[in-house]
Amino acid sequence: MREAIGNMWDDPAPVKVVTINLCVKADGALVMGRGCAAEAARRWPELPAEWGRHVHDREYVPTAEGVRTRVCLDESLFPDTARGLIAFPVKAREHTNIPDGTEGHPGWMCGNRVRSTWCRVEVMRLILANLRGLVSCARVLRASAVAMPRLGCGFGGLSWLDVSPWLAACLDDRFVVYGLPGEASR
Repeated sequence: MREAIGNMWDDPAPVKVVTINLCVKADGALVMGRGCAAEAARRWPELPAEWGRHVHDREYVPTAEGVRTRVCLDESLFPDTARGLIAFPVKAREHTNIPDGTEGHPGWMCGNRVRSTWCRVEVMRLILANLRGLVSCARVLRASAVAMPRLGCGFGGLSWLDVSPWLAACLDDRFVVYGLPGEASR
């Protein structure tokens, strides 16, 4: 794994990783309002609807081992071969019994921030459960290079100092992980 500071969208790598949450809006579109997901949705306006259908059709559910689907047991991330993108979930729907005004399924919420230590642990579990799948997706796409953000470190609430050793252990030099200026050591 290599590290860089800057905008991953400026990298000429043929494949980009887009971090997503697994929340689907009432209209079926995937929530893609922040970070690199928002930029991907701006570049490809049809993306939230397409990826929302993919997430909804798979019926993803959070488990202790990561997010798995009721329909099949493959990885919860998926390659978008037409665009050279890999959707990488870093935030599942969070179970709560506390109403917070968030629209969605009864008993579930889609948080904009990771609010507690428990939630940060779940984000980390989700990332770790999907790292091997990320390498597999890159192989499927025959990627010579993959540009990606610091998984879970923006709106996911994790520290790069905690996440980077795990990524370094799993990702080879095809993967370039981008941090934004000013977040070099966070």
